[in-house]
Amino acid sequence: MLDSAFDQLSDDQLNQLADAFPLITILVGEVDDELDADEMNWGIELTNKRSFSHYPTLRPLYELTHSRFVERINALRGTMSNDIAVRTDDIFERIEELNPIMAKLDPAVGATLYKSMLSFAGHIARSSGGFMRFFSVSGEEKAVMSLPTLHPIEGLVETDEADEAHEEEAQ
Repeated sequence: MLDSAFDQLSDDQLNQLADAFPLITILVGEVDDELDADEMNWGIELTNKRSFSHYPTLRPLYELTHSRFVERINALRGTMSNDIAVRTDDIFERIEELNPIMAKLDPAVGATLYKSMLSFAGHIARSSGGFMRFFSVSGEEKAVMSLPTLHPIEGLVETDEADEAHEEEAQ
């Protein structure tokens, strides 16, 4: 297991959580039918950064995610339809499967992870397109980046000043 925050999860459940970030990257990046290099590279960079400078409780999960990010994106994409609507529905179903897993976590960890996933989706959406990244989030990306099949978790979210500063800067 990664850390005491995730001790109550099986290895399969932990792997599903780690796959959430490659899935989010595919979801947001390919909703316009192309996961471009900027989106892919930002996903790689973001999982790396978050493995050492993000919410402390989530760092081990991001370490696991980063260590196999590209491999998992390629494997997951290989199992999905080329049809955008079918692929999007498939990813939403997989993300929905995370709800009972996240409910097993301490509410503070679950709430922090939920916030982190939404933030991750927003970063991927803003990583490509537009003029100097202004107005770069497409309507399709906006529709999926809220991860509507993932249930919000009520709990005290960890404080991460660096992440909050970066969020404000990105908006």
